[in-house]
Order: sequence, then C-alpha cells, then structure tokens
Amino acid sequence: MNKILEKAREKKSFNDRNLAFKISTAVLVPLTIVFCIVILTTSSITSSTINKLVNSQLNVLAKENASSFKSIIDEVYNMSYGVSKSVSNIKALDNTQKEDYIKKLTYDIVKTNPNISGLSIVFEPYVFGPDYGHFSNYSYRDGNNIVDYQTSSYDEYKDEEWYAVSKSTNKVHLSEPYEEEKPSKETKEVVRMVSMSYPINNEKGEFLGVVLADISLDIIDKIEYEKGGFESTNFYLLSNEGSIVYNANNKSVIGKNYFNSIDIEDRKTTLDKIKKGEFFSFDTKGAKGKGTILVSHAPVKFGDMDKYWSLGVEVDKKEIRKASNSVLVITLILAIISIGLIAFIVIFFTKKYIKPIDTVVEAAKKISNGELEVDLHSSSKDEMGVLCDTFNTTCSVLKVYISEITSILEEISKGNLDITINNDYVGDFSKVKEALINISGSLNEVIKNINHSSGQVTESANQMSLASQELAEGSVEQASSIEQLLENIEKVSLQVTETAKNAEAVNDISLKAKNEVIKGTDHMQEMLDSMDKINESSMKISKIIKLIEEIADQTNMLSLNATIEAARAGEHGKGFAVVANEVRILAAKTSEAAKDTVELIEESIGAVADGTKIADETANYLDTIVTRVEEVTSLVTNITYASKEQADFINQVKEGVTGISDVVQINSATAEESAAASEDLLSQSEMLKDMVSKFNTKN
Repeated sequence: MNKILEKAREKKSFNDRNLAFKISTAVLVPLTIVFCIVILTTSSITSSTINKLVNSQLNVLAKENASSFKSIIDEVYNMSYGVSKSVSNIKALDNTQKEDYIKKLTYDIVKTNPNISGLSIVFEPYVFGPDYGHFSNYSYRDGNNIVDYQTSSYDEYKDEEWYAVSKSTNKVHLSEPYEEEKPSKETKEVVRMVSMSYPINNEKGEFLGVVLADISLDIIDKIEYEKGGFESTNFYLLSNEGSIVYNANNKSVIGKNYFNSIDIEDRKTTLDKIKKGEFFSFDTKGAKGKGTILVSHAPVKFGDMDKYWSLGVEVDKKEIRKASNSVLVITLILAIISIGLIAFIVIFFTKKYIKPIDTVVEAAKKISNGELEVDLHSSSKDEMGVLCDTFNTTCSVLKVYISEITSILEEISKGNLDITINNDYVGDFSKVKEALINISGSLNEVIKNINHSSGQVTESANQMSLASQELAEGSVEQASSIEQLLENIEKVSLQVTETAKNAEAVNDISLKAKNEVIKGTDHMQEMLDSMDKINESSMKISKIIKLIEEIADQTNMLSLNATIEAARAGEHGKGFAVVANEVRILAAKTSEAAKDTVELIEESIGAVADGTKIADETANYLDTIVTRVEEVTSLVTNITYASKEQADFINQVKEGVTGISDVVQINSATAEESAAASEDLLSQSEMLKDMVSKFNTKN
C-alpha cells in the first residue's frame, strides 16, 4: 500500500511537466478534439447523405420496376382497347359470323399473348337486335391448351364486380387480386390473378358490353427487376386498396392487406398516398420486429385509369449502414494515422526548438545558486537566441555590479568610508546604487558625529575626573581639619575648669578656632562650588550620552535598513549584511556603554546632590560654630561665671562636629566614587574614540 502511495505521489501533475509536453498537449488535445468532431460530423453527414442517396435510389428503383410491371398491364390495356373497338363494329355480321368472330378473337389473343390467362367478351342482351338475345365467350389456358367457355345467361355475370363496375362507370376497371379455380377438364387449377374489364361502346358511346382480360400474377415472377446493388432488396406490388398483389420474397402474403403486416402509425394517410398516386418513403420494423427496413413507394397507373397501384421497394437498413460504417471506419483510420503523424511532427519539432530552453534553465539554476559564469550560445536569431543573449548580458551586468558592491563593502569593512560608485546601475539596480550612496553618506555622518561626540565626552570625562580628584583631596583635608577640631574641642572640654583662669588664653584659642572655622567655611564653599561644577559637567555628560544613544539608535536603524536591503539582494548582499551586522553590534555596544555611563553619572549626580546637601548643612553648622566662637570671645570674661553652661555648649559642639565628621567622610567616599566613575567614563570614551578613529570618512 505504501508503495502505491509513493508512486501516486511521484506522479507529476500537468503543471510539473516540461514545456515540450505542455506545448505538445496543448496542440494535440484540441487537434484530437477537432478530429473527433470532424469524424462525428462527417459520420453524421455521410450517414445522412447515404440515407438520402439510398432513399433517392430506391425511389428511382421503384419507379423503374413499376414501369416494368406497368408495361405488362398496359399491354393488356391496349389489347382490351383494341378488342373493344373491334367488337363494337360487328353489328353488320349475322349471328353465326358474330359468334365465330368472337370465339376466334378470344382464342387467338389468349394463344398469342402469354400475359393473358383468359379473355372473355360479354354483351348486354339484344345489343345486336331483338332477335339476338345473348352471347358470350371465355377463352382460357388449360395447361398447353386453349379452352372456350360460354356463359349460359346474362344473369350469370351481370352482377359480377368486373361487369357491374364497368357498366355503371363506363370506365376501365382493374380488380383486386384474387384466386380462382379454372374450369379445366384435366386438373382443378387455382390461379392467382387480377382482372381488367374494358367497356365496349358503340359510336354513340352507348354501353354494349365488356372485354374481360384475366392476368395471371405468375407472369410477374418473370419480370427481371433491378435490385440496385443491394442484397436485401425486396419488391412488392399493392393494389389501390392496399392488397398485396405481388411479393418477391414471400408469396404467402399475396392477396392479404399490406397494412396488417407492417408496423406503421398512420395507415390511412399511407393508403391515401397510394390512391393519389404519390411517391413516399418510410421506415418500418423488419420480420419478427427485428431490425429496420427502409421502404420506398412509386405509383403505378395503367392507361387512362383513374386508380393507382403502388410498387414498393424494401432494403434492410443494416446493409445501408454498412456503407456509412465503412466510410466511418476509413475516416477513423485516416484520422488516427493523421493524428499520429501530426503528433510525431509536433513532438519532434517541439523538442527540437524547446531543447535550448534546457540550457537556459540550467543557466538560470546556476544564477540562482550565485554562479554567474554563464555562457549561452545560440546560432538562431529568434526569441531563443535573443533569450540566450539577454542571459549573457544579464550575467555580465550582474558580475560588474557584484564586483563593485563587493569592493565597496570590503572598503567599508576596512573602515574606509571615502568611497565612490563609478558604474551606472540601470532599472531597479539604480535603487541599490542609491542605497549604497545613502548608506555611505549616513555612515560618514554618523562616524563624524560619533567622533566629535566622543571627543567631547573624553574632554568632559577628563574634567570631571580632575574635579572629582580635587573634591576627594578637599574632603580628605576637611576630614583632617574636623579631626583636629575634635581634638581641640576635647582639649577645651578638658580645660573647662581652667577656663576662668585662662580666659585670655581661651580667647586666643577661640580666635584661632574662629579663624579655622572661617577657613573651613571657605573650604566648604569651595567644595560646594566644585560640586556645582561636577553637577553641571554631569548634566553636560548626560546630554552627550543621550546624543550618543540617539546616534547609536540611528546607527542601529541604518544597520537594520542595510540588513533588509542586503536580504532583498539575496546572495549578492551577504557580504554587506555582515558589515551591517557589525555596525549594528557596535551601535548596540555603544548604546549599552552610554546607558551604563548615564547610570553612573546619574548616581554621581545623586551623590553630588547628597554631598551638596550635607555641605550646606556643614556650612550652616560652621556658621553656628562661628557664632558660638564669637560668643565665646565676647563672653570670655564671663567664662568663669558660666563654666557649666560652656561645658554644655562644648558638648553640643562636640556632637555637631562629630556629625560633620561623618558627613565629611561620606562626602569623601562619594567623591572617590565619582572619580572612579569619571575614570570609567573616560576609558569608555577613549575606547569609542579609538573604534571610530579606524574609519576613514570623506573630507
């Protein structure tokens, strides 16, 4: 089952087929459809034409064979006419002569005319005079003999159809076919026949009698009918009432009604056509309801009779279809041969003219894999030749473009941004040239800005480092002074008891302390000024770092755009994508370093702010100390009296100085941290400057 599924998957759809197969299919399938339509149309037209031709041929055949039968009846008709005229003029003869003449006449005619099996001449009573009542004679064949028979009386035949009709209409009458037993002396012979009665009239047109001619239907078998080349041809003769007078292939139906033996819908209409003497055709079922029979009828008229008979010709349609089937088979064979020949020619020439496309496809695959060393040769000047030349030109142009782009990207990777694009880029490649120019310009501008900013950052970082060092040194000195102040205060505390005795000494010491505090205040103010400068420098550095971040973001955005353009270029932009990625990494590192520096600067600004706050508090304390020292100086004379109070004040001063000492230590630590951060920022800015200095920009 899996193998079957694998084979099913391996089957190619029409879209996966090669171009030669598609073109051949596109030509041969419609051509085959057209051939099939032509064959079906030809078959239909041929079948219809053959049916029409056969129908026409059957009409002609029926007409010709009807003429053959008509000639026999017409011969009897003409004979009857002659006899009628002959016997109408025998009035001058005596009775014996009349009888002899009539006997001899009927005898001779039957003997000499094989188409007549019997001839009778009968008259009306007393037509030849009052003394000649009745006479009739009937001569008929009895084997090889001719026998005469006389009717006994007028009543014997006056009511017979053949006589009564002719008498009443005074026209020739042809009976329906019938069987009659001849009054033979030797054998009782039953004969199938029809009878023609011709009226006998005198010169005035008065009816005298009838000439009756019996025609044996056996004579029809002697007629050589034309079959028209068909093996299944059958002939039959119908009377005016549709009785079967003759059937070449089936004698048993003679005398029966034709419409009882065929399958036809409108029998009355068909019978009317027979009576009107029309040509007509129709299809009917064959014997036992099998097959289809094509029937064609031609009218048969005898003399000036107003009644028509009809001669029908039958042909089995199976035989007719053989001809159309033969044409169809021949047409089909010719079509198959033609389609095969055309298919061979189409496939041969399609493969011949499509074969160069395989070379072009292979070249296209090489180009898609980045191989531009393609050389297509075509001796033709048609579309295929133009396609090969176009491929060669395209590869040459691409190689020139790739070579120049590679050279430019190599220069950029080496740090040389002073580049120039010399070749003309046509069509959509002009966008590549424009992008390279924009990238080069953007990188030049970015590197210049980074270089300039890094210099400013380095300078600011250097200044901040120096200021931080000075602040640290001042903090150390301040701490030393505070420690000394504490020692002095301790001494003051120890010598409180001697204050009264040594007021002047205390006054001097107070003055010294005042001077030292003033100096401390001055130093504190200098420290505050330094912190303000550090704060201003930090703000400037922060702005510079923000500019560096913006430059890094722009550089990152440019690198992303370059990466996108390189991705669009596919294989050709891989080298440029590497450079763009390196620039993006550098931008990311710069942005990260800037963020770290910002954090350090913000910490430094915070520390400086704290130090400033503490310094302000220290200044306030120093002012308080100055005030207290001045009070000590002014009240030195009262120290003795206020020794207890002075001891308390000294303790308070001691506590305040201890707090100042703590603040100074914190400020000293903050200054050291700020100095370290400044050193780190200086190192980062120098590294950035070193990296940027590798690029050679324009101007």
